[in-house]
Amino acid sequence: MKGVIFQAYLEFIREAHGANIYEKLASDRTVLATHNYPDNDFFSVLKESARLTGDDEGRLIREFGAYFTERFAPKKYAMFYRHEDFSSFIHDVDRIHDIVTKSMPGATPPHFTYEDIDDRTFLMTYHSPRMLGDFIIGLLEGAARYFGEEIDIKEMERRKNTIKYRISLR
Repeated sequence: MKGVIFQAYLEFIREAHGANIYEKLASDRTVLATHNYPDNDFFSVLKESARLTGDDEGRLIREFGAYFTERFAPKKYAMFYRHEDFSSFIHDVDRIHDIVTKSMPGATPPHFTYEDIDDRTFLMTYHSPRMLGDFIIGLLEGAARYFGEEIDIKEMERRKNTIKYRISLR
């Protein structure tokens, strides 16, 4: 996992849960944005932050996902937020990952496929061995809020390394 995800997560913890918990998680770590870290390093930080905050890991990662697309990424990757709406932004995520990861050797972002049902509903399939379903839901919720839209998300199917969601604009 790329260090930028760690940096964003630690920033989220500081903003959502305070400097005291942030210091306990970050004081003995140096996190470089372009460095590759084992996924288990991130999962241990997630587990430790859940213990320190008393929050459920699923809730924390979902809130982090929303924070990432609603607050962190628009500052760091503003050029990718020039879309007209939520749907066009979400449908462009694979291209965005391709562009961003060209300068990050070793990056292994998830892959997404889409099937449009109508102009307000589509299916999105998340492909990743990490299987961070709660994070993806948070990312979707945060992106919808960023673009001033409301969505309904329903998990339709879960298989090895894939989760299919039905996303409807309200």
